Amino acid sequence: MKAIFKLLFLLVLVCPLLLLACVSKEYPVTQNYQETQYKTEVTTESYTENQNVFHTESGEYALIPYYNWSTANFYYYGYEIPEAQSYDNISLRLSIWPQLQYEPVMLRVFDMSKTGHIPSPEPLSGEETSTAPPDWYFITEKASATWLKSANAMIEQAKLLGATSCSWSQVADPQILFLKAGKPKSIALIITKLQNKWNCRVNLDVLWSRNTTDYQPVTKQRQLSKQAPFQVERQRTVYQVRQVPFWELILSP
Repeated sequence: MKAIFKLLFLLVLVCPLLLLACVSKEYPVTQNYQETQYKTEVTTESYTENQNVFHTESGEYALIPYYNWSTANFYYYGYEIPEAQSYDNISLRLSIWPQLQYEPVMLRVFDMSKTGHIPSPEPLSGEETSTAPPDWYFITEKASATWLKSANAMIEQAKLLGATSCSWSQVADPQILFLKAGKPKSIALIITKLQNKWNCRVNLDVLWSRNTTDYQPVTKQRQLSKQAPFQVERQRTVYQVRQVPFWELILSP
């Protein structure tokens, strides 16, 4: 009996203490939070840049022979184009007017820039006799052997730009011949087989063009893309620890 009373006495003392004692317990809690995400945004902006702008200038003018000489049926006309190097493209327009009476005539245009113009013939000296020049000579006029050799060597080095015959045509209807010339400084027009100077009237014109470049500001538009942040609402479950009475831990499911 004494043991029973002692046990009951201990229970009376311990139970209040157990009722007041607390222990830790985890509880699930739903928590709201924000998550940062990114999306691509495209915008358009204007900007200015310097841009090459190409221009082409062109023009034409008549060539006037500043130098000429002739023999029995050989006519040499010398022209100069001092601005040749400042042009990008040069063409020549040879206009051959109708003959007043028909006769076969040959016209040739040469670029003489390499050698310069052929000087007028040197007459035969008192000791020289007129002999037939070699077959390869283009110029076969009656002149000194020294001049003939020099003149034909210059023609050999010259560049032939074009040739044509002066054929019969209607009144006021000239033949037109266009010649690509490059950048010649000196031009020679040689007319052969002509008996009457008045029966072959020609005009020679320069047709030129020049390319130029300058810089001009040009306004353009471009698209830019960037990553823009935005917030997204999210939920998650977290566990919180709370202190609960000992008996609640025992009685909770």
